[in-house]
Amino acid sequence: TIMASKAETFGMVTIESMACGTPVIGSNAGGTPELLNFGEHGLLFEPLNSTDLCQKLIEFLEQRPAWEKKDLTNIAFQYDTSTVLPKVEKALQL
Repeated sequence: TIMASKAETFGMVTIESMACGTPVIGSNAGGTPELLNFGEHGLLFEPLNSTDLCQKLIEFLEQRPAWEKKDLTNIAFQYDTSTVLPKVEKALQL
């Protein structure tokens, strides 16, 4: 998946893609870098830079980075409501 928006505060498309085990190339702005662990779990390109996006796409196609489907799915699970809501409820009880 290519997440080519200028910036996302909380990228649901990024999380949904990872939940399906699909790698993401995303804009290095907003919440996307954090969701991709600053390039550890996907490729990041500079916002509004089509040349950098093209380079990242070529890099992905030529090198096929080794993101395992299972790993991407597990990463996305940390943002699932069944994981997040109990933490929010606990924080609100304090």
